[in-house]
Amino acid sequence: MSSEPNDSEQIVAPAHIPPLPTPSTMLAESEPLARDFGPNTRILLICHAEGMHNRYRDLMANALTEESGLTAVGWKQADMLAAWLQKYETIDVLVSGGQLHSRLTSQRIGQALGLPVSVARDLPGLWGEDQELPQQDVEPDELDPEIHTSTHNVVARPYVEFHHALITTLIKIVQQNRNKTIAMVTSSGAIATIIRHFFGAHKLQVQVDHTSISEIDHRNGQWRLFYVNRREHLPRPEVTKAGQSEKPLLPPEENEDISLIAEVYNAAADNILERYRMATAANEQRRIQHFVKFANIPPGKRILEVGSGLGILSLALAAGGAEEVIGVDVSLGMLEHAEYIRLSNPSAITPKVNFRLAPAQMLPFRSDTFDAVVCRLVLHHSRVPERILQEMVRVLKPDGIFAFADLVGSEHPVKRATFNAIEARRNPSHVTTRTIDQYQTLIQGAHLTIEAEEMVTFERDLENWLAELQSDPADWQPVREMIEAAMETDAAGINARRRGDRVAFDQNVLYVRAIKQ
Repeated sequence: MSSEPNDSEQIVAPAHIPPLPTPSTMLAESEPLARDFGPNTRILLICHAEGMHNRYRDLMANALTEESGLTAVGWKQADMLAAWLQKYETIDVLVSGGQLHSRLTSQRIGQALGLPVSVARDLPGLWGEDQELPQQDVEPDELDPEIHTSTHNVVARPYVEFHHALITTLIKIVQQNRNKTIAMVTSSGAIATIIRHFFGAHKLQVQVDHTSISEIDHRNGQWRLFYVNRREHLPRPEVTKAGQSEKPLLPPEENEDISLIAEVYNAAADNILERYRMATAANEQRRIQHFVKFANIPPGKRILEVGSGLGILSLALAAGGAEEVIGVDVSLGMLEHAEYIRLSNPSAITPKVNFRLAPAQMLPFRSDTFDAVVCRLVLHHSRVPERILQEMVRVLKPDGIFAFADLVGSEHPVKRATFNAIEARRNPSHVTTRTIDQYQTLIQGAHLTIEAEEMVTFERDLENWLAELQSDPADWQPVREMIEAAMETDAAGINARRRGDRVAFDQNVLYVRAIKQ
């Protein structure tokens, strides 16, 4: 099996492979099996993390179950699993089923282990993960000798077909990776079927939980089951890997920025989704469409959105003709809601969009991967924006499009500092607004050539602005008082004013369209 970097998907092509021998045949032909599969082949069967289809049953009816992403719990499970495997296992080959929830789980493992992910598109994954095996009545000469031992051990034809397709692909993967440890990420139904195959007991109900590990290995000409559904982290020696660094991957201040963003937006995710569903969403949609029009990304492009939030911009880009849009964010709650919005309204653009957990400072993609990178309202959360820009430019193809939008502060340093204090009180993950000159310097310093820029002013309603993040209205009053105190002299540089019984202010946003040099 050829390998690609861990953000790509290497397809395992189908082929005509004879069925995997039954346990009785294995025992009779131990020497040929030893030659075919090698004496030290291990298979780690890893169940994918919790998918949206596992939690939201109403999504299963829209025929997108196989393209179901992960829930917030699922992302956390995938992170825990990846960290445990990094610490306690040595894996040679990482294979994923074709379903999105399996691929996303595999990608988190691959990132932690530095392994590419090979996607076996013909590996069937979804066989009634919560269903009992259906029974049927057949004549003795209709029994499948590989599965049935008697008329009392008969399951329906769909399961038989699923079993054959699954084992055909499995044996191909094993034959290509003799004497290696193969980690295969797939569904609970597929793992249970593989285990039943090795037992020769297809009526056996096997419990397989999300992110559990089951191990089968081939030694001395025989396949052996080591464990099933393992999730506990038992004490064992840590794997020491050559060149493994103990240094943190990011400096402390960048890790602090990421943690605070995740904390704020995880806490506010439900409230943000509710605001999106209300009338105020129309204003946000208009702002997003305005930015999409400015970005002017031609159709047929592969686009990365950094800081995707609810995924509204990613969906808008896909609707505008993108071939594929990947949104990354550090908030588990926002990723879950973005995935829910994506799956709740299935259309032709739905399969073009997917979301992943990743910080802007460490994007899990190869260099020169995307035709365009968009970044909206992200840099004002960072104390080290240079690192984020460096990563975005790294994954952008030469001559690729960089489309950027972020808050602009007053040229007057005191006014800018006043607004920063107000914004930080409303949103603790806010770091600073910057001037147009500062943004231009950052962008040009990242080896981007600015093609177009535009200063846009949106009128914001104070109460709606407060409600975007704060779930408790009691927390709004200090921010109101700060804005009202600055209103008379425009001390915050936002032109705050009264509109009847409400307060409005200007939100200045800089748009930049640049090209990678």
